[in-house]
Amino acid sequence: MPAYDPISVDEDAYRSPFWGTFTLAKENIEGLVAVNLLWSVTLIPLFLAVGMTIWPLWVRGILLVIGLIASAGATGVLYGLVEYLNHREPLSLEVVRSMWEQLAIAGMQRLAPLFGTLGVALLGLTLANTLHLFVLQALSGALLLCLLLCSMYWGPLFAEKPESSSWHMLRRSFYFVSRYPGLTLLSLLFAAIVGLFGVVSLAGLFLIVPVLIAIYQTRRYQSLRMTHNH
Repeated sequence: MPAYDPISVDEDAYRSPFWGTFTLAKENIEGLVAVNLLWSVTLIPLFLAVGMTIWPLWVRGILLVIGLIASAGATGVLYGLVEYLNHREPLSLEVVRSMWEQLAIAGMQRLAPLFGTLGVALLGLTLANTLHLFVLQALSGALLLCLLLCSMYWGPLFAEKPESSSWHMLRRSFYFVSRYPGLTLLSLLFAAIVGLFGVVSLAGLFLIVPVLIAIYQTRRYQSLRMTHNH
């Protein structure tokens, strides 16, 4: 009868994009919660822009732009830290500070335009629905879905090569979507389910949800990249 090896089982679970996500989160839970809280602060301008409907439109527009740029920078740092943790290196305040100095500006420059494309596609779909233009609805809906699928790779691609242009990351993400549509859709489904938990439980959004999504996307991308290289 073969011996039961818990270490082997743990390593097998760690290599799985799904189980490895929760394993990595559990190993670094305190540091990741702190990082997630810092990331969540950048959402405040976005919440104000959307929620404060009595404010002038130009004020909400400025807050929207500020929030988009700030969250892009923080997202770049978040994915950089996840990439770092995937090597099972300990997370420390010094590491967070270093990542912030290295990746915050690059994240604003590279990720904000990509996030902006999602906003434009969503605005186009909203406009098409308002005007009841069926063809435009179909086209803008397909574009939005395609961009959402591509967005599953933007963070990991940025963390891998922060110097890459937004256009390069968009092309690379589309390549992975076209090559692995089923697994990419699975990533989107994971993000939607975990994100729904964050919406229902606001504490989840501020404490751990974005980190879980970032870890899963990174581990899925790394798994697909290894498959592609082989």
